[in-house]
Amino acid sequence: EAIAQTLFKSWFVDFDPVKAKAQGKQPEGMDEATAALFPSEFEESALGLIPKGWRVGTLGDMMKNESSTFNFSGVEKVIFINTGDVSDGQFLHCDFSAVDTLKGQAKKAIRENDVLFSEIRPKNKRFAYVNFDPTNYVVSTKFMVLRSSHGIHPRYIYQVLRQPEIIETFNVIADSRS
Repeated sequence: EAIAQTLFKSWFVDFDPVKAKAQGKQPEGMDEATAALFPSEFEESALGLIPKGWRVGTLGDMMKNESSTFNFSGVEKVIFINTGDVSDGQFLHCDFSAVDTLKGQAKKAIRENDVLFSEIRPKNKRFAYVNFDPTNYVVSTKFMVLRSSHGIHPRYIYQVLRQPEIIETFNVIADSRS
């Protein structure tokens, strides 16, 4: 996770590969095929200089908040994930519970490549990336179930959401609604 965050910041926040290519250098620690994915110049945008050909957008342009209800018909046991059951990218258990004992907020269905992000106190880092088949999983209504849209890779979205600035922004929004 730490390596992924470091690479994400270097590539998509600091634009190190673009800076290197603009200076006629090979981006450090990157093969030629990966380097070819980055432009070699910048252009002006509403946010200042960004890599040429990239665009400025919102989180809503990259993903949508899904709220599909889990289908409990014919199911006796599921793995219920509440907000306290994930922490900083980790699922803390995979224990089955009987459907008839579940809490009322056990309602949402999830899919592989979804991002779970707690709506309550985002600064507590109750988020995780679903990198497995979650067929038997149901999650709390207190999670935003974020799904990639418009061809944006879901792992990119996950890394965006892990940025301290994003977590702080979500925290301010959550606190103002409480």
